[in-house]
Amino acid sequence: MKNGINISKNIGYDSQPSFYDDTTVLFASTVKGETDIALYDLKQKRPNLYYISETENSGEYSPQRIPKSNNISAVRLDKNGLQRFYSYDYKTKKSAVLIPDLKVAYPDWYDHNTLVAVSIVKDSLELFVSDLRKETSISVAKTVGRSIHKIPNSNLISFISKESHEDWLVKS
Repeated sequence: MKNGINISKNIGYDSQPSFYDDTTVLFASTVKGETDIALYDLKQKRPNLYYISETENSGEYSPQRIPKSNNISAVRLDKNGLQRFYSYDYKTKKSAVLIPDLKVAYPDWYDHNTLVAVSIVKDSLELFVSDLRKETSISVAKTVGRSIHKIPNSNLISFISKESHEDWLVKS
């Protein structure tokens, strides 16, 4: 890496980056003991972060721009253990639960109404497809891994299927 800089100046947790647009990065950043959604404009000469969330007694993870929207989504984990998937208004920082009945852990947007997410069910991970317009979530695979990604130039999402302890497969 050439000329790398620590944009958060954080010695703590910074993780799960995604691009908001061509010049803006979103990521989870721990500040004052809380993990919040940070936004950084790559065109800046001097690093200056803007925090989308400053939620007390909870942390936000896996921030992503919601397709065809200016809003941002993230997994919120409250100190009491409640874990839900939220949207955040880019300007007002107001939040709203998007999927109230799933413990979303690793999300990826398929389109602006459809979320594919690895969710925690009892003590395992399952892959769900959620239609936000219809307010439905369907389990499509059990015993999956943490990595899901939209496959470029296709209508598919990849995920890890843990067929057994020895055999893990990449599926779509």
